[in-house]
Amino acid sequence: MKISDEELEFITGIIVNIKLGWNIWDYSNMPFNVMGQICLPFFFAWLFLGIIAIILDDFLRYVLFDENMPRYRFKINKRRHK
Repeated sequence: MKISDEELEFITGIIVNIKLGWNIWDYSNMPFNVMGQICLPFFFAWLFLGIIAIILDDFLRYVLFDENMPRYRFKINKRRHK
């Protein structure tokens, strides 16, 4: 079973913020939030930052540690018309 980052943040938020009462983060005032633990705008922000971080990490490993040059391929399926 695979758990996504959003599911992990939600579960952690329920435990840390609601059960333990630590109130580390609160997205209650953000649009499209779920119980104040996760919200759609921050999902997209972290998604964008995560992609940038992965690319930067791969580039730094290539430059600093002489690892293989990163190769990214984006596959787009084209519809075939009959």
